[in-house]
Amino acid sequence: MARLTVKVWGEYACFSRPEFKVERVSYPVPTPSAARGILEAIFWKPELRYEVRRIGVLRMGTPFALLRNEVANRMGEKPFFVEDVRQQRASLVLKDVAYLIEADMSLGPTPPIPCQSTWSSLSDASKRAGTTTPPTWHAGVSRLLLPS
Repeated sequence: MARLTVKVWGEYACFSRPEFKVERVSYPVPTPSAARGILEAIFWKPELRYEVRRIGVLRMGTPFALLRNEVANRMGEKPFFVEDVRQQRASLVLKDVAYLIEADMSLGPTPPIPCQSTWSSLSDASKRAGTTTPPTWHAGVSRLLLPS
């Protein structure tokens, strides 16, 4: 088991609260499952397990209301006018956030790859994540502390 610390930040973030069904309202900080999802987005292997130990707030996001249009139908054989089926939805998201996620990373009972290979792959993934971001999540990784 190894402890790693990752700094993540983003222009916008939304950690949806389940009690709001249609409208998306964000928690002020990421939930542990959201933090685990962020770590898995950086580096995922089926034999890896992340246990989030601490979530630090470096920059508290400011709530930002967002209005968007959604279409209930899918385009099928019969065309339709978007204006006829458009639904407006509101979201309350966070703007300009930064968090420090501390987690334990462990390998499953029968790891198919050597431990050293996992650490070097994770280090490579963190370097790539600092320069490129996934298309749907505007986040970056600035620091990843790995055991030597």
